[in-house]
Amino acid sequence: MRFGVVARGNPTTSTSATQGVALHLDADPGGRVRLTLCGQQIDVPFERLRQGALSGNLGPIDSPAWRLHRMPAVEELQWSGRVPLGPLTEGETLYLRLRQSCGQMAWTSPIFCRSDAAVT
Repeated sequence: MRFGVVARGNPTTSTSATQGVALHLDADPGGRVRLTLCGQQIDVPFERLRQGALSGNLGPIDSPAWRLHRMPAVEELQWSGRVPLGPLTEGETLYLRLRQSCGQMAWTSPIFCRSDAAVT
């Protein structure tokens, strides 16, 4: 996959214009991430990203920076099971929070409780 983005610097020290991209890939274990950032080449094997995040600066301190987050294995992203709940009442909102085996956290969008009559 190949794509390009244009990012501008932060307009002030208190206003962030930080750019981010999240990719979900089905990739071979021997794959690599290759970036060209401000003319600098960065080449990181997927296996390195399975170990943890990686970041760097494109120049001296306070220069533009980059970060590649940890690349979790498929089995760390999938879960199925049951969660016992007490009685629910109309109008309640549920959230599910998960902790991955690596310590990363995930939250669901809200789940709204409605009576059968309220569902159309």
